[in-house]
Amino acid sequence: WHSNEMERGLAICVTALVAASTLCAVARGSGAPAVPLLIDTDAGYDDIMAIAFLFESVTCTVQGNSMHPPASEPNEVGIIQPVCVTSVFGEHSAANASNTVLGFSQAIASLATVRQCEETSPIMAAFPLVPVSTGADEYLYDGHLMPWMDAEADLSSIPSIILREPSRLSAVQALRLASEKYPGKLDILSIGPLTNIALALHYASAFGAQLHRIVMMGGAINVPGNTPNFVAEWNIYADPGAAAIVFNSDIPEKVLIPMDCMQEIICTNATRDLICDPPSATVIGSFIQEAVVGMCGWNDPMFYDPVAAFYLLHPEHFTVRERRLRVILEGPEQGRTVEDNVYGSTMLVAEDMDSAAFFTFAAHLAHQPQWPPDPST
Repeated sequence: WHSNEMERGLAICVTALVAASTLCAVARGSGAPAVPLLIDTDAGYDDIMAIAFLFESVTCTVQGNSMHPPASEPNEVGIIQPVCVTSVFGEHSAANASNTVLGFSQAIASLATVRQCEETSPIMAAFPLVPVSTGADEYLYDGHLMPWMDAEADLSSIPSIILREPSRLSAVQALRLASEKYPGKLDILSIGPLTNIALALHYASAFGAQLHRIVMMGGAINVPGNTPNFVAEWNIYADPGAAAIVFNSDIPEKVLIPMDCMQEIICTNATRDLICDPPSATVIGSFIQEAVVGMCGWNDPMFYDPVAAFYLLHPEHFTVRERRLRVILEGPEQGRTVEDNVYGSTMLVAEDMDSAAFFTFAAHLAHQPQWPPDPST
């Protein structure tokens, strides 16, 4: 980590983080505190929809069943300030996941028009500058690769030629740097296997305590799982050892968004039509709609990662409870997340959510009008 090349990589990353921070402050101009966020992702359809949620919605709030841009105040979680994206194996290899995220940011950077809330949306300005670091391409030990890795078709909105390269920093190095830059303030949204986070906890002893919070999409506690053993959820099942390390860590606040809370958040013909009809007039809306169509083609068409992003933005639509959980590491139930009041680790667990608010939110983002309006129409 102390080679000349690594020091140059650190300098490049710090410069990008400072630029993103400056853009966030200028874009908002309200003096409200920003929430620095690192996204750890395997960049499947649901991941891209989750990132699009964060990108498009930081200044929009849910009011009953209607959505609208705010007059002046940010939503209750404050301003989301993206500082880094790290990729991990899962639905894609880590390298392909990095390219997908870079393509997504490139599509954003090349927008010819601006959206309605642009002047109050720091993530709109900052995301194309955020560094993307490639992470772990396999589990720590005794885990599982997804049989369909890299089988998903590329989103058509992703450019065929990616102009920006991943950061020289590994995911672990990027995680460590971000935690040191924002001590006690950094949130992590984990929407893939927890391998990168576990490695950062191993190699940087102060990493966990320096975070503010981690929000993890993963686990099936009192509902059937979506893996070959029918009791585990894939993000945990892919690397149970890594999940156990994160569960048992000294991260101050651990939030789990398991399959239990999203049993009604599924892709039906009705929900697909709600979000995808008519076709979106915006690039971000098109990303959301295409991701939904992709997810509706899964054998298990549940909205996974967007639910975790929705929690990050609007926790008021969730019922959470403190529980003590552990991960089964071996045997026929390997990867299962179970409640254990003796050996389990304490975390906040989402047990239920407002499904109507989620779908209203997604439909609003997909159907926002182009801004400014096309003068020819």
